[in-house]
Amino acid sequence: PGGGGHALRLGGERPQYFELLARPLGPGTARQGLVLVIREVTRQREARARIRRQERLAAIGQLSAGIAHDFRNLLSSILLYAQLSQRQFDLKSGLAQNLEIIIGESRKAADLVQRILDFSRSSTIDVRALDLQVLIVEVLEILRRTIPESIQITFAAEAGEYIVAADSGRLQQVLTNLVLNARDAMPHGGELHFELSALGISSTQKPPVDMLTGQWICLALSDTGIGMPEEVRDHIFEPFFTTKEVGKGTGLGLAQVYGIIKQHHGYIDLETKLGEGTTFYLYLPIYLAAAEAEPVTESSCFALPTGQAETILLVEDDLDLLRACQELLESLGYRVLTASNGEAALGSRQTARWAKESSPEKLDLVITDLIMPRMGGRELVVELRRRNPALKALGVTGYVVAGQKETLRACGFRDILRKPFDLDTLAQTVRRILDE
Repeated sequence: PGGGGHALRLGGERPQYFELLARPLGPGTARQGLVLVIREVTRQREARARIRRQERLAAIGQLSAGIAHDFRNLLSSILLYAQLSQRQFDLKSGLAQNLEIIIGESRKAADLVQRILDFSRSSTIDVRALDLQVLIVEVLEILRRTIPESIQITFAAEAGEYIVAADSGRLQQVLTNLVLNARDAMPHGGELHFELSALGISSTQKPPVDMLTGQWICLALSDTGIGMPEEVRDHIFEPFFTTKEVGKGTGLGLAQVYGIIKQHHGYIDLETKLGEGTTFYLYLPIYLAAAEAEPVTESSCFALPTGQAETILLVEDDLDLLRACQELLESLGYRVLTASNGEAALGSRQTARWAKESSPEKLDLVITDLIMPRMGGRELVVELRRRNPALKALGVTGYVVAGQKETLRACGFRDILRKPFDLDTLAQTVRRILDE
């Protein structure tokens, strides 16, 4: 510290930090002694360290989201072109097998991108009222089959209800990642303990982390594994940071956990000591109001639904993806107009003529990327619906932030497709919207 002071660190299970300041007792040079001021600053240092970590993670998340969005465009093109090639009838057996490998590897890459988007808090979550205690019991029943018998899993919960507003699928991913991380930290076996408790934070209390006042649910996951040193702990939630051997992990598991908990307006903290295990603390706000959720439907059809000569305006700034989608839709029997951005779409004479509600040849559907140069998809659809209020729209994007889906629906979007999507998903979604 400035002003001639000194800093002191006392080691131990939890290091303590002090600031020491000495001042002479008496005026001028006639010193009659010293006044020594000792102030503990452990909490302040820990708070500053947390803020620095959060700022670093936020910056990494912003960069990761941009990269993931661009990568999803590439994956969408790869998937669609590979699946279009599969539809040819004269494929040689070796080529068919190669296409299957391309599609399979593309899906793995898409899962990797999803983890990055989870970390950057840019993925879509389906929030509804959820009993966290029931979810944990169900997930543990499944995970016990994949965890070695040398690891004992226990679960305890204080009496009470543990209802949160959450996406069950994303929280299952959180629990799975944490359990697998604990398994890797206990190669020779050990104990993994789950504990649920309620936590009330008032304005006069010091919260465990920088939490807001209110009612919280705390889930603690403790293992008896190898623990981690301080330098590892400081980077544990960063994407692609891993202490595992090459090929044993991507370094995205805990980064994904961090992002999902943050997207649920929660907090995450941990305590660890080298050789003595690790405890992760997850804090989620208690359920207070009804959370709306949309039903999730998955297509199981083998034959792709075909078009009935409907006219579709397709707007996408990635030209490879634009051509792939156009080729697919035309092969299914649709008439397709294309544009590379919203401004180009509105400037097209064909679009201007067909977008009118009174036109004998009118647009049946607009499929548009949401984020494009010059004019995005939302602005385009708003302008087109001024001319034809009944016009239907399908949005396409790499990610949709929480709350944006409702705004887009109010603008006329019937659904949102997240990249990368496959041939079947696009065909089924387009047909469903047109038939509504």
